[in-house]
Amino acid sequence: MPCLGRDGASTPQLTMTAVAEPPVPPVRFPLAEGVGIFIGIVAWDVLTLGEFDLLKASLIGASSALAWYGVRTFRRRASRIGTSRPTPGPTDRPDREP
Repeated sequence: MPCLGRDGASTPQLTMTAVAEPPVPPVRFPLAEGVGIFIGIVAWDVLTLGEFDLLKASLIGASSALAWYGVRTFRRRASRIGTSRPTPGPTDRPDREP
């Protein structure tokens, strides 16, 4: 149906037919997980050896936090593309009782 402007003339009107998706929040860096792993490594070293190596614990904590950040980012991008959810096969469906 044509839209009438102020002067009464017919002007074309653009309409959107797509449904907007809600915005996706950004992936946050897993700082708490990295600190937790660091504390765990230090505690393990103190309990087993009686001493601790801060360089080793910090390298393990930082690398594991970076790896977890990469996994989260990959999963977020894969879910946008639609490859992270496989279609259910015949064995994935629950059994129906007669």
